[in-house]
Amino acid sequence: MSIKEILNTKIKDVLHPKPLVTATDSDKVSDVLQKLIAHKLLSLPVFSEREKRFKSFVDIVDIVCHAVNILENSKTKDYDTLMKVDAFANERCGSIVIPSFDNQYFSITENDTLRKAIHSMVNLLNVRRMPVLGSGDALVGVLSQSQVINFISKYAHLLPFANKTVGDLGVGSRQVPTLSSSQSVREAFWKIKHDNASGVAIVNSDGKLIGNISASDIKVIGIDASLFSKMELPVSQVLASINAKPKPVSVSTSTTIDQLFKVFHEEHIHRIYIEDQRELIGVISLIDLINLVDLYC
Repeated sequence: MSIKEILNTKIKDVLHPKPLVTATDSDKVSDVLQKLIAHKLLSLPVFSEREKRFKSFVDIVDIVCHAVNILENSKTKDYDTLMKVDAFANERCGSIVIPSFDNQYFSITENDTLRKAIHSMVNLLNVRRMPVLGSGDALVGVLSQSQVINFISKYAHLLPFANKTVGDLGVGSRQVPTLSSSQSVREAFWKIKHDNASGVAIVNSDGKLIGNISASDIKVIGIDASLFSKMELPVSQVLASINAKPKPVSVSTSTTIDQLFKVFHEEHIHRIYIEDQRELIGVISLIDLINLVDLYC
């Protein structure tokens, strides 16, 4: 197959065949958090009961930051009591969701092409996932950047720039969100949210890369009180407790694009750091590779 044929694949053939997990805007935030963790998801489409349509996403980082904000503004600072704090226990999902479905331009149909989805992801403010609509505009799935990369990785060697290197194409950002290993988990998730990043690099006192914390880690840190009671712990301690990899995946400027696709696919990660003689000099995200495909194909 040619790369042109690959990019003309219909979205329904790219989507992972798995049950669609959703929430409604009247669901309790605490219940939605448990659903996200139980299904190992980072976000869910939210159905508006008033408008009778899906119109937004709720993200696990938003819920965590919302919970932390409640405690910071409440009389108690005890994370173990969070589930009993009325502002969280009875908060409804609709109050914290992002209205990303309001503009139907953000959605795509199951019969649209992968090329169209890639172009949309790049040009719609780098959206991380897109609602996929079937017949009658019914929601049939969610297409994520990870699914796009995993699908293309099987054919990455066909890309016209497959043998170009990270350095050749200037792939990635040279501005890397970082935290010191002594800073708290709470600070890490606030940084993820406010920098609109998928993760944060953890560095030691010498600025060397020693770890990474991401939204995905919420799913293994714990749930209910066990999650929020860890918010003030240093990230180094929490990462050690969840058996995180000793060191994040990194590449050099001489790594080829073909190799990059393979690493993203095989490691099931959302970011790869760039190091030069152990110096952290950049980070490559999924959208960086998607942007290359859109630009050169």
